[in-house]
Amino acid sequence: PSGDDWLFVPLGGGLRAIAEVDRKSAHLYSRFGLSFDRKFAVIVRRLRTLRHQIVLDGEIVAIGEDAKGMLGRT
Repeated sequence: PSGDDWLFVPLGGGLRAIAEVDRKSAHLYSRFGLSFDRKFAVIVRRLRTLRHQIVLDGEIVAIGEDAKGMLGRT
C-alpha cells in the first residue's frame, strides 16, 4: 500500500501483542499469554476507549530518533 494513511516500521525490535477489547475492558498480552497490562498501561487505557468488541494481533514498536526499534534494547 502507499499514501499518507500508511506507516511502515522497520522489522525487528518490537513485541508481538494480542489485545482483547470488550466494550468496557481491555487486556494486552504476549503470544505466550503473559500480561502486558501493566507494562503498557497507556496502550490498554486507549484500547478501553474503543467501545467495541474486537481482538487485535500486532506488534508494539517504539521508534527512536535514529529510526530503529527500541523495545528490543530494554
